[in-house]
Amino acid sequence: MQHSVRAYIEQHQLFSRHDRLLVALSGGPDSVALLSVLCEMGYDCLAVHVNFHLRGEESDRDEAFARDFCRRLGVACRVEHLPAGEYAAAKKISIEMAARELRYRRFEEIRREEGLAVIVTGHHEDDNIETFLLNLLRGSGPQGLAAMRPRNGYVVRPLLEVSRADIMAWLAARDLPYVLDSTNALADCRRNRIRLELLPEIEKIEPSARALIARSIALQRESADFCRQETERALCRLGLDNADRLTRLAVADLEKEALPESLLYAWLSRAGFDARSVEVVYRHRHDISGKQYESASHRLLLDRAIWLLAPKEETSADGQETWIGEEAVRAAFLELEHLSMPAVIVRRRDTACLDADKLQFPLLLRPLRRGDSFVPLGMDGRRLVSDYLTDCKRSRWEKQQTWVLLSGEEIVWVVGERIGQHYRVTDRTNRMLRITCRPGNNDIES
Repeated sequence: MQHSVRAYIEQHQLFSRHDRLLVALSGGPDSVALLSVLCEMGYDCLAVHVNFHLRGEESDRDEAFARDFCRRLGVACRVEHLPAGEYAAAKKISIEMAARELRYRRFEEIRREEGLAVIVTGHHEDDNIETFLLNLLRGSGPQGLAAMRPRNGYVVRPLLEVSRADIMAWLAARDLPYVLDSTNALADCRRNRIRLELLPEIEKIEPSARALIARSIALQRESADFCRQETERALCRLGLDNADRLTRLAVADLEKEALPESLLYAWLSRAGFDARSVEVVYRHRHDISGKQYESASHRLLLDRAIWLLAPKEETSADGQETWIGEEAVRAAFLELEHLSMPAVIVRRRDTACLDADKLQFPLLLRPLRRGDSFVPLGMDGRRLVSDYLTDCKRSRWEKQQTWVLLSGEEIVWVVGERIGQHYRVTDRTNRMLRITCRPGNNDIES
């Protein structure tokens, strides 16, 4: 086994000979074999055991075993106590998921604290086969059917081509002790049922099933890697490679791409949308405008056959009102210049040039409200700001992000859009107030 593990580490460049490693040690056969083979190969290891206190005396037994086994190997051991039960209840997730999240979060914290190269886990070939079948039953695509990879960030798995039978043979040959988690023998979760019931039945049909499934995983991994590379190119080409800002994707542009639904998933999954949500989004891509979807962190809006994706904090103009005195040079995200005429009149959406003598100070900057109206520059009649923005083909989100600047009760500027007709600069203007919108500037000065 040592030879195959060494070859696998080198093939996938998991870590170097001089790296210090964090080794996850549960005390079960897999992690015991992992730690022992790494020690025999001469690696500098820190073993970390996590006690979730979920199995009473058995959990304490595992902790004691881990400490004793590390003393036997001469390896430093660190034990962490984590509240998986409380975390699961607070997050409303399963105990299994809670334990996984807490464990890997703590592993990463220790890795950074101790300056370790990687987190090494004992996942082996049989674990990968079970993951493949789990993902198959979830309807996963190529990425899911590629199952676990040799490396996932700082987490590496050098035993992925070692079978459970080979691990047990290694332990027996060296007379190495281990402990067993009694819950692994219970067919009360999907993975256990796959291990205990499904795989044995499959092997009755095809005795070589495990080897054949392992081969399928390797082939899926090649396909998934190719798809991922092409997907990254497509995301960059379409300008969808940054989910931290507002991004747009036309339905027609998506449909021109190969594997459009997979590309849509690659884009939206970065914003927290799961596979089922993406399936719904894709199915309703030709619906009328206004369809909106949410993940924990983002909102997605279908607006005139264009998807708009943005972090939730960027999809509304929620904010405090700002009063702007006559001597102000900066307020919130606005910069103000007081100029005597003649002066240059800037004709851009992000700039308002107003007749200062027609303004009633202090001005008020606030988010748009239902029923707000103004007389747009170049028009005689009053219009609802929302109707004006609709005519300008602004999306629902852009309307929600709109701010207005008022003099008294009158809107003098729909910020970033158009000024009010009665506040324009004319040949009789003596003083001009030029205001420029700078969205990145949130300081307030008077």
